[in-house]
Amino acid sequence: MIVSMFAVLQALQYLHKLCSHPALVITAHHPQYSTVTASLKRTGSSLRDIQHAPKLVALQYALL
Repeated sequence: MIVSMFAVLQALQYLHKLCSHPALVITAHHPQYSTVTASLKRTGSSLRDIQHAPKLVALQYALL
């Protein structure tokens, strides 16, 4: 029971980081890193672009 609760908390923490900014979880060690970065490169984007961080986009909008 404790192990499953720990796994759920880890999953929630992962999702929280992913929603804050994908670059927090999609690092060079992530299994999909090369696929994601190649796809973004084709569109002229980067993993570090603000458009991929909804919270930062909302903050930028609020401050302008």
